[in-house]
Amino acid sequence: DPEAIAQIDAIASVEGIDGLFLGRGDLSVALGEPARDSPTVRNMAERIATAAKRAGKTVCAMAYSPIDAEWLQSIGTTALLVSSDHGFMRQGAKQALSDYAGMRTVS
Repeated sequence: DPEAIAQIDAIASVEGIDGLFLGRGDLSVALGEPARDSPTVRNMAERIATAAKRAGKTVCAMAYSPIDAEWLQSIGTTALLVSSDHGFMRQGAKQALSDYAGMRTVS
């Protein structure tokens, strides 16, 4: 949240913290922003990544697309999540539905 961003250098330099996670969805809600890629959220993400880099810490974030992943890497993100357990299950279910969509039903 905004209070943590104000103290991000102190937080990043805490001994025992190995890395920081960019929670852009939660951050957008805390900032009252309409989207996780709004200019304000992107600016805050850059501040977090910069603080982590100065402290020699890993930065992790969820990448929502290959273009998003490229931007995250450009600001210093060193670990990317590309989906969640729910995302992978939804993707598998959509694929199964598509695979069987043309079959006729048996009565």
